[in-house]
Amino acid sequence: TETVAETVAETVAPAPGNVIEFPSATAPEASRDDNVKRVGDLEIGLPLYNIYLAETDELLRVLTRDFGEWRHERRAVSVEALQAVHTLAGTSGTVGFQSLRDLAHALETVIETVVPPLAGLRAEQHDVLEQATQRIAQMLQAFALGDLAPSQPDMIEALNTLWRALTAAPGAG
Repeated sequence: TETVAETVAETVAPAPGNVIEFPSATAPEASRDDNVKRVGDLEIGLPLYNIYLAETDELLRVLTRDFGEWRHERRAVSVEALQAVHTLAGTSGTVGFQSLRDLAHALETVIETVVPPLAGLRAEQHDVLEQATQRIAQMLQAFALGDLAPSQPDMIEALNTLWRALTAAPGAG
């Protein structure tokens, strides 16, 4: 004769090899959804998250390559780099990654000012652009690991300072 407890245990107990999944007391309901990726306090649909990561990886590659070439050539920023930074700002805003959207927008504002005859920048001005792309890379790496990077007021201010220097003396080389 079985006791009630034994009957309940047999009914609830998983068969060998099966696991009963219990909800976590600390995990929000949405984080258990296989179609949602949680990054910081953002919840992003998994397809959008995957597209964003793949796309931003390529956009960052375009920026890094162009800025490296630009340092050694006397030319304006490439159309591809302008498109890449614009897209980076837009897609970051779309997924809710506001701190990266703000940084990319500040970078876009600077590089769209550097048009002929102001095609060449001094080494320290190129350094600011490269520091910004490095910061973006760090932010994207943290994002891929599930951490939402905070706002970057120091980098945005460095870009704003560069923009003011470039726009204060139009035609300066």
